[in-house]
Amino acid sequence: MQPFLKIVGNGQRTARDLTPDEAEKAIRFILDGRASQAQVGAFMAALRIKEESVEELTTFARVLRESAERIERHDARLLDIGVPYDGRTRAPSLIPAAAFIAAEAGTRIALHGRPGPSTSPKFGVGVGDILAQLSITITGTLSEAATSLDGYGVAFVASERFASRLEAFNTIRLDYGMRSFFNTIEKLVNPFGAQAGLMGVFHSPVLPRMAETMQALGYRRGIAVQGPEGAIDVLSSRRTNVIQFSEAAPTPFQWTIDPADYGWWEKVEDVRGYSAQENAQLTLQLLDPDNNDPSLAHFRHGALLTAALMILTVELAPDFPNALDLAKEALQNGGALARLEHRVTANRLQGKQA
Repeated sequence: MQPFLKIVGNGQRTARDLTPDEAEKAIRFILDGRASQAQVGAFMAALRIKEESVEELTTFARVLRESAERIERHDARLLDIGVPYDGRTRAPSLIPAAAFIAAEAGTRIALHGRPGPSTSPKFGVGVGDILAQLSITITGTLSEAATSLDGYGVAFVASERFASRLEAFNTIRLDYGMRSFFNTIEKLVNPFGAQAGLMGVFHSPVLPRMAETMQALGYRRGIAVQGPEGAIDVLSSRRTNVIQFSEAAPTPFQWTIDPADYGWWEKVEDVRGYSAQENAQLTLQLLDPDNNDPSLAHFRHGALLTAALMILTVELAPDFPNALDLAKEALQNGGALARLEHRVTANRLQGKQA
């Protein structure tokens, strides 16, 4: 492991990116348990300072995929969403509501992450935690999650059920306390083998790197989003930068979602983190087409914008405005809420039978 540490951690003047062969050897040392905790921590820090290259991230994610359990599903409507595994701390997540809206519009939403506020550096509320508060099972196997995809259009699978090798590094990551390459590659395992992916990043300069990495990993269609806290949420209180690619347009191109174009531009004064229970309650309120509480407008508009991006990524609409129209219809006709309620009822019945 020491030769690779010297390459990436040898100072600003002489440090360089790892070649694909070097990156593969380094990540195999780590994932196979042959690198010490001190070496793994030093490698994480050195890469963070140098900044990971597309080739490094692609190689790391590819090798991680080899050690993970994955299902190959050939469904053009299937969308892989690697939510930030460290959760949210500064605002509620709109992803659960958006997922059921997009599912009602025809998208199949494959979510994965790590439940519980245990992942560095934010230790926040994750999408899995919110779904659990909605009485949706998040501890099932990958096969069970695939069944939920077929039945309800939304599924969540915890990383420990398909990428258990990642769990060996939790202690090191907790001690390290900052973002590392693990925070990126765990989003890209793609446990359901989706052809389309939607991934969030925190900093705008990272957008091209994420999009290029997604392409190199075999996604046929994809969008990288500069979302809040590195998530994919599209808010009505800010412009959101995205980079998109597809088979028809293989060269990634950047564009901006401006909520003002759709009659929404809302300044939010009270921004705070939500507990999983609060976020679950908010999800139900947002999906209720009869709930016209004006205090929810910002969140509902954000959920619709986020759902539209999901719909667009799998190309169920030719452009973002048309995708937004589909999202609005799925919400207003009550189908999104009914889909969630059916999922919850089915889970409770299964629990009683067990």
